[in-house]
Amino acid sequence: MICSCKEFQRKYPDCTVCSQGKKITAQENKRKYILNNPSGKQVCKVKIDDCVIKSQEQRKCDYLYFKSKITGKVFARVVLSRVPSPKIIEVNPGVIKLRKLLKKYSGNFAYSSRQYENDTI
Repeated sequence: MICSCKEFQRKYPDCTVCSQGKKITAQENKRKYILNNPSGKQVCKVKIDDCVIKSQEQRKCDYLYFKSKITGKVFARVVLSRVPSPKIIEVNPGVIKLRKLLKKYSGNFAYSSRQYENDTI
C-alpha cells in the first residue's frame, strides 16, 4: 500500500486531517506535540488511538504524522505526563527495543515532558 494523505482520508475520513500549516499540533491530557512546518509542506495527522484502532486491549500510539512523499524514515515521539522521572524511559526494555527498530529505518526516538516542539520538516 502506498502511504498517502488521500489514501488515509479515503479509508479513515474521520481520523485524518491533512494540512499545510506552519505548526501542526496534537494536544491531549495536558500534553502537546508541535510539528514545525515552515515550508508549508502537506502533512497528514492521523488519530490512531480510539479512531483508526478502537480496541482498548491493544497498545497503540495516539497519532501518526507523515508527509505525502515517502522517505522510508520512521521516527517516534513521546510526550510524557505520568513518569515521575523522565530518565526512567531510557532504561525501559520496550524503548530500547523500539530504538533498535527505528535505527533500521534511519529514524530515532525522542521524548519530552508536557510539550515536544523539536521537530521541523
